[in-house]
Amino acid sequence: MLEYAARAIEQNDARALFRVIDARSRHAMASIVADRRAAAALIRSSYPEDQRADALADLGSAANVEDAAALFADRCKQECMSDLASRIGAPISQRQDGDELVVETPRGGTLRVTGGGSDWYGIVWHYDELDTERQRANQDRLLVEANARTYQLRAEQSAALDGEAVTDDAVDGSAPAEEPSGDPGVPPPPTPELQGP
Repeated sequence: MLEYAARAIEQNDARALFRVIDARSRHAMASIVADRRAAAALIRSSYPEDQRADALADLGSAANVEDAAALFADRCKQECMSDLASRIGAPISQRQDGDELVVETPRGGTLRVTGGGSDWYGIVWHYDELDTERQRANQDRLLVEANARTYQLRAEQSAALDGEAVTDDAVDGSAPAEEPSGDPGVPPPPTPELQGP
C-alpha cells in the first residue's frame, strides 16, 4: 500500500492516491459530494433566481465535482502531496492505537492507517474533519429540501392567484363541463305554440 501511494505521489496522480486513503475518509467524501450535488440540483430547479447564486456558493466546491475522488484531488494538491511524500517510506515500527495502526517510517514520519484482514490498509486522511463535514452536508441538504418545498408551494399559490393554475380538466384532457342553457334568472324564449301570429 505504501509503495502504491509513493508511486501515485511521484506521478502527481491524486485519483490514484485516493484509492489508498482509508475507507472511512473515502466514504465520508462520497457522502459529502452526493449531498452537495443533490442540494445544488434542488437550488437550481426550485430557488428564486435572485437567491440561487449565493445558495450555490454556500455549498462549496463539493457541489461542483463529479465524485469523491475528484473532491480529494481538489483538496490534495501540491502541498498535501508533499506532506504525504515526506511521511511515506518502508515501515521501521508500528503499533496499534484503537482502530488505527501507527506506522513509523525512516524519514521520521508517522502515518496512521486503517484496514487489514480482507481489506488493504488505507492512509488516514482528515477523517474527523470529513466526518463533521459529512454531517453538515446532510443537514444542509435536508434544509434545502424543506426550502425547495416552500418555494414550490409559493410558486403554485402565486400562479393560482394570477389565474395560471393548471385545472383538473387540463390535466386529464377532458372537455370542460357544459354550462346549462339559459340563465335561471331569465325566462326561456317562448315555444312556437305560444308565439303570436
